[in-house]
Amino acid sequence: MTLGVTNTSDHSALATALAGQPLELLILNVGVYLDKNDDLKTGFAPSLWTQTFAVNVRGVFLTGQSLLPNLTEAQNLKITIISSQIEPHTRGLGGSYIYRCQRLQCLILGAILLLI
Repeated sequence: MTLGVTNTSDHSALATALAGQPLELLILNVGVYLDKNDDLKTGFAPSLWTQTFAVNVRGVFLTGQSLLPNLTEAQNLKITIISSQIEPHTRGLGGSYIYRCQRLQCLILGAILLLI
């Protein structure tokens, strides 16, 4: 099954296909890198921010949300959110601003979900 992480009907189809099945491991490795060659003076169009966050942050959230019934049935649940070595705290600042911001947001989302 293919999951378009920004497509809510794909999430519904996935939830239906896995209904009643406990899910012990969920690996969220979602990512687009649309601003790879942009420069600070002329790049980073608003549409790139929207598309990147829709896939890389909202997509991660929607996937976890749609599989919540399966995850709550697990005996030994493990959720992994794959991030990147390009985040500001690992590789310094400069360039790839959209991608770096959203990868950090993804980690923050994971931390918040741990508190629930």
